[in-house]
Parts: sequence; structure tokens; C-alpha cells
Amino acid sequence: MKNVASSVKLLVLATCAMGLQTATAMTPLADADLQAVRGAGIAFNLQNFSLTGDLSVTYRGKTGQHIELNKLTLSRSDDAAATFTDPYTFDLYARPGLSDVVRWTAPQNVNGLLRWQFATDWKVGTETGVFDGGAFVVQDLRNYGNRFEIASPSVAGTEAVIWGAAIRTDIGNMLIRPRGRDDITNADAPGATNQLRFQGIHISDAIDSASPWVLADVTSQPGIFNAVTEAGQSYLHLGIGWNTDLDIETRAGRVLIDNISFKNDKTSYIDPVTLAPASVLNLGVSSIGSMQIQYLDIKMHAGR
Repeated sequence: MKNVASSVKLLVLATCAMGLQTATAMTPLADADLQAVRGAGIAFNLQNFSLTGDLSVTYRGKTGQHIELNKLTLSRSDDAAATFTDPYTFDLYARPGLSDVVRWTAPQNVNGLLRWQFATDWKVGTETGVFDGGAFVVQDLRNYGNRFEIASPSVAGTEAVIWGAAIRTDIGNMLIRPRGRDDITNADAPGATNQLRFQGIHISDAIDSASPWVLADVTSQPGIFNAVTEAGQSYLHLGIGWNTDLDIETRAGRVLIDNISFKNDKTSYIDPVTLAPASVLNLGVSSIGSMQIQYLDIKMHAGR
């Protein structure tokens, strides 16, 4: 009975304590409290990603004008040792006195095992007909910490999105096959009798090949994307402004292509070594050791 009496006393005390609590009405959060909230970002990765089938994308302009990308194929290999430690990330960071920036960052891919494969058939249509361009194939595309950033302009009254971007990329092969894709896993597929091949494309910082080339800096040399109207004509505007940080030189990039070759179904070329007729013409290495984008201003509009 003592145990029962003790339990009843505890229940009564708990009930009384709950009854003494005063209900408080919900109140809105102040703007200062909301502004103080900062997210840590979003991280994600892809495993066994593959896209194939009859997926097509078509952009249509005026009557008869269109661009088709057909039978899109896209896949990526994995790095099992860095599945969760080297993800894609979306995060938000603040700049003193300026608008916040949204940043997308690709995996650092230190081991080089994250490799993308891509293929598509493409066509371009005009009022007078359709041009079948054949197939476009990309093999072993590896990105190393590429990033893209967007923010709102710091100049009052400017309606636009400003952006920054940095790229370090290696591509095993980029193939243009006007007579069809054939075997997209083989850069020298016998059935691809005609093709233009860019072998070993490397894009990086001009000085440090292990670092990305900064195309545009969202703070000191931002890119811009918006719509403008001049003399009654509307344009889509893409540009990169002048560098405003005199203490930092505009970053230079390097592009290296290990080999460029043309392949024909006839022996219409002369081999530069043997001087014999050949079906493949190798142009050798092509490179741009250093290049800068000091200023860029592109306006695009639909022609008549």
C-alpha cells in the first residue's frame, strides 16, 4: 500500500506542476534573428549514375528553326574510397558589405576516378532544311574541384545575376562523328569511318596546373548574365567585367591538347613520317600556354 500511496502522490505533484505552467502565445521572429540564421550547406554524391535511352532535348525558335540533342547518354564512374568524404556541395557564404553568394563546388577528385562519359546525336534545323551533324562523344571527363558562384549585383538598379567560375578539367577524348556514334567506348572504333578527334584536353591555371583557372571572380571580376534593351532591340547579355582589385592580377589559364586528328574513310591524307597515303591525319600537340579574359561582352538576339 505504501508503494501505491507514493505513486499517487507523485502523480498529483506532476499534475499540479503542469497546471502551474502558463501557456505563452506564439510571437513572430525579429528580422535580426532571421538574418542571424546561417545554413551549413548541402552535400551530396552520385553512385552508379547512368542515363541512357531515347531521351531528347529540342530548342525551338522561329518556324523551322530548332536544335535537337537526341539519344542522350551520360554516366559516371565512382571512387569507392571517397564516396562520402568528397561530395558535391551547395553552400551560402557572406561577403562584408555585399550580398551573400551561393556556391556550387564539384568533388576534388584527387584520385581521378570520377570520370564522366557523354554522347548525343545532334541536328540543326532552319527554314530551308535540317542538317544532321552526326554524333558528339566525350570520354573520360574529369573535373577537379570546379566551382560556380552566383550573387546579386552590387551596383544599385542593375537587374542581373552575377557569377564567378573556376575550372580544372581533363578530357580523355572529344569526338565529332558526322556519320553516327558507332561504339562510344572506343575512340578508334572501326565503324566510325569519319571523325575529328581531340585527344587529351587539359584546362587549368597557367602557372599551377594542379589549380583551377579562375574565369571570373564573383567579387573582384564578376561575370554577368541578364537581359538588356538597346535601340528597341532586346538581347540576352553575357559578360565578364574589368578586374577591380588592382592588387590581384587577372588569373591566366592554360589549354593543352595532346593531339588533334582527322579520320577519313579514304586514303586522302599523306602520313608526315612515311609520306604514304593514309586515312588518318595527325596534327600533333596544340596548346595555349597562357590566356586571360580581361573583359567580355556578348549580346545575343534572335535574328530575322
